[in-house]
Amino acid sequence: MPVSKKKTDSAIIGGEVVTGRDLTSQSVVGVLTQNKETGDVEICSGTLLKNKLVLTAAHCVSDPEGSLSISVVFDNVISPTGNTITAIRAVPRTAIPAWWGAETHLETDTGDIALLQYVGDTPSGYTPITALASEEDIVNNNQILIAGFGVNKVTTKPVDVNTFPDLIGAIQSGQVSCKDPVRLQGCVEVSMEGAGTLRQATSKIKNNRYSSSEIEVAPQSGNTCHGDSGGPAFIVKNNKLYLWGVANRSANNRLTDCSTNSVYASVPFFREWLNLAAARLQEESVK
Repeated sequence: MPVSKKKTDSAIIGGEVVTGRDLTSQSVVGVLTQNKETGDVEICSGTLLKNKLVLTAAHCVSDPEGSLSISVVFDNVISPTGNTITAIRAVPRTAIPAWWGAETHLETDTGDIALLQYVGDTPSGYTPITALASEEDIVNNNQILIAGFGVNKVTTKPVDVNTFPDLIGAIQSGQVSCKDPVRLQGCVEVSMEGAGTLRQATSKIKNNRYSSSEIEVAPQSGNTCHGDSGGPAFIVKNNKLYLWGVANRSANNRLTDCSTNSVYASVPFFREWLNLAAARLQEESVK
């Protein structure tokens, strides 16, 4: 996935590169947003649903000022000559829950989920995923599969808080992470590499009641990082993937080095909203 002027990237830390033999290659897509004024591009991930819909995170595509151009990227497309190419589809329509950004939902139950609808055909080789119908299958300690585009290597080095230029700005942008951002203790400069390649890894469900609509996930063979936002968490049954989660954020918001557990929005919890949002987007597309 060629990207220029990246502002914040992310990918599966410690994961394996997805190939055409992996089921995730058929349903996980990239979500790109470009600021129309600055040209800055950010990477997120998403999961393909039926009717040209993609499920991702609200914080990836929330655009109250109308400053973003949003695209879905299919990065596993094989050309007639046998080469892998990238197919990009524009996104004119999005849907985000009313919870997102509400004062009462800033810490937990944030409603960080979004539905996109792209225009144009769906490239061959891509298949809409089946969403998990019930939260009953989301059980603590169960192994799951996560996937996403972005950073696969994070390095840190200690910083001198007395001499580091614009320390507060660096903390706010994620360039510097502090264990105690109030006292400015345990601060390190964070460097991330490897965004733009689809990877997958195994994790496990740590707390299926992190909040009423969110689940906490602990890393096993890999962990989510910046830009995996919006990417899926799957349960695997009989060699079939069932989507149950959407990557939201770190469970420890003070650290930005992708070393802590992750929080995912529960797809079954938002099932009614998703059905209504999908119907509305479908109506708008035929007007």
